[in-house]
Amino acid sequence: MLSLGFSCGGERCIANDIVVVEQSVYDEFTEHVLESARKQTVGNGMDETETTDIGAVIASEHESRVWELIATGVDEDAELLFDNRDININEHEDGSFLDPTVFGDIGPDMTIARKEIFGPVLGLLHGGSWRGDQNAQSEWIRKRSKPIHK
Repeated sequence: MLSLGFSCGGERCIANDIVVVEQSVYDEFTEHVLESARKQTVGNGMDETETTDIGAVIASEHESRVWELIATGVDEDAELLFDNRDININEHEDGSFLDPTVFGDIGPDMTIARKEIFGPVLGLLHGGSWRGDQNAQSEWIRKRSKPIHK
């Protein structure tokens, strides 16, 4: 699950940037995600002498967009669980590298829950966020299924 969200810099159509987690396993699942995030290696995916899990994002403009969405998540009070954006890759100081970022306790109405981030960012959303309103949950999932890159 993490490799879908983090590898290729999170920039692929099958990348998951939000995981809806059942309330009864939320804490255990969160610990597993954080343990895995800490083990991710960011680097030059073209360097055969390195083991790289996460390469650079496509361009500096896109890196800036991802940073802005992370800042928006913080501004909207999402819980920042893992944040290591100040990464520096030797011999690639000008590269657009982002370490994984993990948010917890995001709400379905937060910007980072509504927009595709296309970066190594994962948000954890409580399955009980809709308080049993399956219609609202289904509507959120339906809207999330459509690309919204704005």
